[in-house]
Amino acid sequence: MGWSRVPVMGVLGLACGAPHDAGKSSPDAAVGTDSGQTSDSQDSGPGPAPRGGPTLDSRVELGVAKTCSAPELRTSLGAFEHLDHVFDAAGLPSPPDQAIQAGVTAEDFDGDGHMDILMIRHEGVDLFMGDGAGGLRQATDQLPEPRSGFSNHAAAVAADFDADGDLDVVVANRNTYDELWWNDGSGSFTRDGADPFASELRASVGASLADVDGDGDLDLFLAGHYAGLSRSEPDPSALYLWTGTAFVLAPTAIPVSTDAGYTFNGTWLNADGDGVPDLYLVNDHGNVALPNQLLSNTSSEGAVSFAPNAEAGLDAAMLGMGVALADFNQDTLPDIIVTNFGQLHLYESLADGTWYESSLSRGLAQDLTTQVVGWSVIAEDFDNDADLDVWTTFGSLPVSHPDYDNPMEQPDALWVQQDGRFEDGAPAWGLDDEGVGRGGIAVDLNEDGWLDIVTAPLITMPRVHLSRCGEASWLMVDLEQGGANPAAIGARVEVTANEHVHTRWVVSGGTQIFGSPPSLVHVGLGDATEVQSIWVTWPDGETSEVGPVAVNQVVQVVRSE
Repeated sequence: MGWSRVPVMGVLGLACGAPHDAGKSSPDAAVGTDSGQTSDSQDSGPGPAPRGGPTLDSRVELGVAKTCSAPELRTSLGAFEHLDHVFDAAGLPSPPDQAIQAGVTAEDFDGDGHMDILMIRHEGVDLFMGDGAGGLRQATDQLPEPRSGFSNHAAAVAADFDADGDLDVVVANRNTYDELWWNDGSGSFTRDGADPFASELRASVGASLADVDGDGDLDLFLAGHYAGLSRSEPDPSALYLWTGTAFVLAPTAIPVSTDAGYTFNGTWLNADGDGVPDLYLVNDHGNVALPNQLLSNTSSEGAVSFAPNAEAGLDAAMLGMGVALADFNQDTLPDIIVTNFGQLHLYESLADGTWYESSLSRGLAQDLTTQVVGWSVIAEDFDNDADLDVWTTFGSLPVSHPDYDNPMEQPDALWVQQDGRFEDGAPAWGLDDEGVGRGGIAVDLNEDGWLDIVTAPLITMPRVHLSRCGEASWLMVDLEQGGANPAAIGARVEVTANEHVHTRWVVSGGTQIFGSPPSLVHVGLGDATEVQSIWVTWPDGETSEVGPVAVNQVVQVVRSE
């Protein structure tokens, strides 16, 4: 194991080199030693230390600048085009027995530069290849043959586990063994029959990745819930460490006390500023069983361990479902949204390592007569106006019990932020779907810099809400590094434009619910015409700074050792 973490505050000085292609029209990347971007909340406590100079050289590879050809259509025709038949796989006509999950994972599985969709539904798994223009082609024949019996597929997470240049997949199954799929480079997958999941039966409903032990590769958390629909005893969650060739169970890493939780999500975040990933468990039935828990990473050389942190203010007793990580109060520390059977919770960070609940004061108030059961939640800038919005899908829980009474039709919400408060713009934007919502994801399918929404309902056809572009600026950042975590899962990205710092985290699983977002991060920039700097805190704590760069493009920051 590694444990050679470098503090966020660097002392070595140098920044980035020249851009990859000087012939492009975007400005050259500039050398800098101190961006000066700190927040008042960083003066003390476990938040990020004031910056010194970056510790690594990095280069930036510039994309092609894009201009919206018809921004007026966003006003005249609406912010989104709603497509019901992009997917050619229909859902079931009635609520199924023993299934409550459906999710979506987005990544470039075939390496053609376009985002693809892996749809995880209780009755099967579907793969759709994107064409970069919003179209999707079904490619389910490139997946392994289904196992016999009812798997009740729950979730998927993607990463390049073997560092061979393509993205592999872990599929979490609720009623059978979890699966590890190897990618051959073309987006065709083979199931690994020798991996430990083939002999360790778990009722898994979520998966997430982080470099838990500091050795430079990605380790796997599997969220244990319970098998079936009617609540039975909870199934323990599990942590698997990657050895370089396989996942190996770390049986004593997660406290035994967490076994009592009906866990839907295990979210990795650096909660106490020490540079190592901590684990936030979002638990269903927390009102009668185990509330949500923050587990601090207490690992040392040769021993991986976690311990409950009851002082953080995150131990909510709720029926926790989905999660979003975002920086709403602009202190570069993660704030957390958790959906619920009932009112969702927004926890905003403080510099002393604690969080406070602020959903209602921010205007994130749902209609509790029609929006009862919240599932997936996404915090992104859907209108590119330089602040974060919140999309949440709601959906009926098909349980015949008076304590869980909820309507069949529950409209989704899109809370649009303005001056720090939120208002539900879903009806105006045509996003108030009333289907039995479950999973959902924000991804730029047509590569115009405006985020689209793909939904994964439980019993109806998946939908694509294709965003129409407008006049506002944007930037996407793709990270690349050597070693066994090439996409830099666990990194923090800070984009500075118009003297405003936009903070994002590169995650794989553990947010939304039942799926995983792309490792490509998106930032809306409003009326900015230039990005002053992109500051990257890599997963091992080393830092890089590149910039300035032009807006309205995808840039890749490549780490140099």
